[in-house]
Amino acid sequence: MGEWLPEMLEFIRTNQAKLSQIPTAIFTVHMLNTGKDDASREAKNAYTIPIRKMIAPVNEAFFAGEENPAKLSVPNQVLARIVAGDAGPKIGDFREWDKVRAWAKEISI
Repeated sequence: MGEWLPEMLEFIRTNQAKLSQIPTAIFTVHMLNTGKDDASREAKNAYTIPIRKMIAPVNEAFFAGEENPAKLSVPNQVLARIVAGDAGPKIGDFREWDKVRAWAKEISI
């Protein structure tokens, strides 16, 4: 929560030389900072700071995800409630497949 999966960071670290030689686009799926305001944009960009320290993506996208407490461990359910604050976590599927497909088409070579 709030950062890329360690496995993905390790993948990029391991393949940094190769990824730096080819056009590489990245995306982040998250449930926080989905607004269009400056604060939201800044927070979204913070997700990819570690990646941008290793490679220079040609394109980045941020997509809302799905929040399903049944799929989370109990500690992650508690963490989701804490991170979401008083309003509680946004429960549901907020994925916008049309936007994902449009982005994929935009970056395809």
